[in-house]
Amino acid sequence: MDIPSLSRHHEKLGKTFEVNALLGLSEVCTAETENIRVVNTAGKVWGIEPFRLPGMEYLCGRGFLTTDGEMWNHSRKLLKPTFSKTNIVDLSPLSKELDKLLETIPANGSVIDLQPALSNMFIDFYVGKALESQASTDKYDEEDLDAAPRQSMVRSLAAQTDDRVHIRSQIIQGMLASALRLYPVFPVLARVALSDTTLPTGGGKNQDLPIFVPKGSTVVMSYYTLHRDTSIFGSNVETFRPERWDEIHPEQWEFLPFGGGLRACMAQNKVLVEAAKI
Repeated sequence: MDIPSLSRHHEKLGKTFEVNALLGLSEVCTAETENIRVVNTAGKVWGIEPFRLPGMEYLCGRGFLTTDGEMWNHSRKLLKPTFSKTNIVDLSPLSKELDKLLETIPANGSVIDLQPALSNMFIDFYVGKALESQASTDKYDEEDLDAAPRQSMVRSLAAQTDDRVHIRSQIIQGMLASALRLYPVFPVLARVALSDTTLPTGGGKNQDLPIFVPKGSTVVMSYYTLHRDTSIFGSNVETFRPERWDEIHPEQWEFLPFGGGLRACMAQNKVLVEAAKI
């Protein structure tokens, strides 16, 4: 089942529902914040090793991406210094590639598709190959863009302050948050019950009772669906609207573009800093 289809199932069946899986085990699909919180914070009860290690050990070995328990904890400690504050704030390598990218953007203000250029920049920056492919980026046809939301946000911020740096910072943060809401880094994540356990809510006719989850069963958490909850993010949830963040204030377990809990993406701060720089 693809991610949008799963989201449509949630619309029909509710924030939490069960489906039959192989070997008689159940699979619970949830977009309920309390269930997501419990699964992401109870590391000894929920894991990934039973379904990741068999298929990924050949490529990734036994480590951070494929194991639970002490092996995972040891691997995590080894990786942690990579994302220290010193490494996050040093943007000099990125700046060099960014300068090349900016040279490919037409100076006449025409609209282009940045995806090919950004993909090439990613290869040059992270793989280290001097492809110089940005210089040959094709020109793209200009197309109409609806600037009303952007203008609305700028005017709102300008009415509060004349600090251009502050206004630019707020606009960038609103745009990043809006993009990550619609397209989270982890749109769907799964965990396996390492022992018999329960989810706090989603059972019963009104979906307000606990759900028993036997050992070996899978819980699929849809952050894609969670980020489209109108009770949290307001109306028109499919619309990219940065000024939305002036009106909403999602709590910790309501906005999870990088996952949450102990297995949240370790690079999220570095990603946000680099994205803001770009």
